[in-house]
Amino acid sequence: MRGGTGLEANGRAHAGETGGSLADEAYARIRRRIVGCDLAPGEQVTEGQLVETHGIGKTPVREALQRLAQEGLVQPIRRHGYRVAPITLRDVRDLFGLRLIIEPAAAELAVGRLDVDHLRDIQARYAACLLVDPTGAFPLNTAFHLASAQHSGNARLARTMAQLLSDSERLYNLGFRFRSPEFQFAHWHEELIEAFASGDPRRARDCAAAQVVDAQRMVVEALLHSPTLLDADVTLAGAEDPNSRR
Repeated sequence: MRGGTGLEANGRAHAGETGGSLADEAYARIRRRIVGCDLAPGEQVTEGQLVETHGIGKTPVREALQRLAQEGLVQPIRRHGYRVAPITLRDVRDLFGLRLIIEPAAAELAVGRLDVDHLRDIQARYAACLLVDPTGAFPLNTAFHLASAQHSGNARLARTMAQLLSDSERLYNLGFRFRSPEFQFAHWHEELIEAFASGDPRRARDCAAAQVVDAQRMVVEALLHSPTLLDADVTLAGAEDPNSRR
């Protein structure tokens, strides 16, 4: 890590004693705001703004932004700071298109391998959290969907699934903010639980596929009702029907 002011150096030394660093803290805080859409897709930010907001020195913030740029969550703008990466219809199409390949396969392979009661427990906690803190429920949603991949018998599939679910979190946060009032979520996990309980691999596969399509539809509807529609290469007609490109 590069040197900084005495205050920054002292902060780094203290953070090191507790097992972390100011750069890690800055990264975690800024990333959480981006993923939660508190920093909106397309919003422009500067190092100075983030230093003032988070009370962390310039050097850790700069290193955090460089790390976030490598992940594709921010884009450097010469002499003007950074722009939070936009969420485009192409992003949604590509991400959910891959999930539509991976998740049904994981569900099919997991039938007879995973503990259905464990899934029910995750679902109960997820449903309770969803009522009071939708964004706080996402780790439980991830745990639920990742369970099938972790019990698929394919470690590479599980790692791929974990990355896809992580990449989906910002899309879901946007979807919850702009979703239609009539959009319902309660049935998603219960249907998949019953599919696993039935012991029918094809039913589990079909159920997982339907849920991916439903989730994509929610996110697309959110994009169409938000100011973040920045990808002119993806037509609205194609985006309105999640199956139109398959």
